[in-house]
Amino acid sequence: MRGDGVDRSKKAQEVWCSVVEELPKALYRVQSDDGRSFLAGLPAASKHGLVKVARGDRVVVAVSPTDQSRARILRKQ
Repeated sequence: MRGDGVDRSKKAQEVWCSVVEELPKALYRVQSDDGRSFLAGLPAASKHGLVKVARGDRVVVAVSPTDQSRARILRKQ
């Protein structure tokens, strides 16, 4: 742990999800196979590339260990 009180040793959990909704600023509402819903974003490198994510796409997300409602899209199926 650092001095800010946040334990950074936890690993992000990878989960298969479906894109439910496209939101502004490269954010997406995704829903996992077990029914959990996350607000997911693309990594900074992907925002400028040719990665396109559309409604209905299957993606793998890394769920934030500190905020279970947030995730990062890792790859598309």
